[in-house]
Amino acid sequence: MDSPPSKRLVDHAAAGDPMALDQLFARCQPRLRRLLSLKGGAALRHADLDDLVQEAYLEAVRQFPDYTYQGPDSFFRWLATVALHRLANLQRMASAHKRDRRRERPLQADGSSMVPGAVQPAEVGPGPRTVMVGAEAQQRLDQALATLSADDREVITLARVQGLPLQEIADRIGRTRNAVALLLSRALRKLKAAMDGGDQGDA
Repeated sequence: MDSPPSKRLVDHAAAGDPMALDQLFARCQPRLRRLLSLKGGAALRHADLDDLVQEAYLEAVRQFPDYTYQGPDSFFRWLATVALHRLANLQRMASAHKRDRRRERPLQADGSSMVPGAVQPAEVGPGPRTVMVGAEAQQRLDQALATLSADDREVITLARVQGLPLQEIADRIGRTRNAVALLLSRALRKLKAAMDGGDQGDA
């Protein structure tokens, strides 16, 4: 996102033009989906990625009056913060649901609870299924990323999805800039090798 066009869109959106905000979001949406897919991991198997992206957008619309333009790519970084907060809420809800499921009591043959005086909970259907981002190429990318270590995935996410500079990544993960550059280079080589290996396996 080059600075002048994004700054103009931000100014128009701040002046009340909803189309400008839509355009800003549309430019960020592919990167945002990749970010959420990488960060979400297994949690997104029980959630609809499209719904999560849409919820992030609606929350961004609500919070947009508090946004301040701070240079190129600042809108995406702000939007990513909003989206990751929504994802964190989803992961907490999923974790709480798992704990509740472990505390559930078995039912008797007639469907009533074995716990005296307990109220039988309403039937809960399965959660929405994950919507795949893209098609076969995205699936290969996800599979390749899954073979990497957590550190490799994190540095790729920060550098290539969120677009953070090396020094900011270094400050976040507590390493030197040179160490981050080396880690990123190695991680990208591993990712390429994993994807090339997947391509050869499909041939």
